[in-house]
Amino acid sequence: MIKDIYRDLDKIQLDGIIIPTAWQENGTPIAWGLSAVDEVIYQIDMENEAGRELKKLLKKKIKITGQLTKKGQHQKEIKVHSFTILEDPLPEFR
Repeated sequence: MIKDIYRDLDKIQLDGIIIPTAWQENGTPIAWGLSAVDEVIYQIDMENEAGRELKKLLKKKIKITGQLTKKGQHQKEIKVHSFTILEDPLPEFR
C-alpha cells in the first residue's frame, strides 16, 4: 500500500481567487482552493480557523500567507496562517 507523503515546504504568500474544488451530489461545495496567479490551484487546509474562514469568501481575490505542503506528487495544499481580502469580487463573478 502506498501512503501519501506530506512534505513541508517554505512559508509562502499567494494571491488568487477562492474557488470550490469538490462538491456533493446536490452541488454544495465541500472543499475549497485558491486559484493562484501562477495558474496552480492550491487546496485549502480546513483544519484551522483561518482556513475555514476562507470558504465564506468564495470568488473573492485574497492574499494568503501560510505553510505549503505537498500531498503525493501533484496536489499542493496550504495551511493558512493569515489572509487579506484584496478587492471586491471580480465583475464576471457577480
